[in-house]
Amino acid sequence: TSTLRAVCRVSDSEWSLVGDAGVLRGSDGVSISSTSSPTTNDLVDVACLGTKQAVAVGTGGTVLRLAGSTWQPVSPSFPDNGAKLTSVAQSPLGTLFVAGDGVFARFDGSAWTSLPSRPKLEHLQVLGSTDIYAISNGNEVVHFDGTSWLTRFTSSEPLFAGASAPGMAVFAGRNGALVE
Repeated sequence: TSTLRAVCRVSDSEWSLVGDAGVLRGSDGVSISSTSSPTTNDLVDVACLGTKQAVAVGTGGTVLRLAGSTWQPVSPSFPDNGAKLTSVAQSPLGTLFVAGDGVFARFDGSAWTSLPSRPKLEHLQVLGSTDIYAISNGNEVVHFDGTSWLTRFTSSEPLFAGASAPGMAVFAGRNGALVE
């Protein structure tokens, strides 16, 4: 009965779904089941990291990690409990990145580091720790080189989604907009 905001897939038999009011769901590819949540904050994005491993982010600086069958807050917690985190992704080496409006940070497993941000930063696509693409302001494709963000393309149409494969990031939007 709650609004679902994001889904990630590990395999045909393992999916994680997140949504409003801290809703967490799991799927085996056939049915969807509820999972106990440690938060009532809205969850906006989720990234599957491997079998029985995922990270979800949302309002109030919420960052949750799935380990096995249990979701728990990441420790230490995200330093800005007023942040609305809208995107989460992991580098190939395991570093976690989170973003939101005017927020961008890295988590190395033990500490958070604030990084230069952009307005309305969403849909992180992490190709490497110094090779990150995202959408900013709804229509700009931006690139983070480990030091700063640079606008790579401005779409005449709003962009709504992103995906990546080794060495490539793709963003899609209204009226068939597709940016690679």
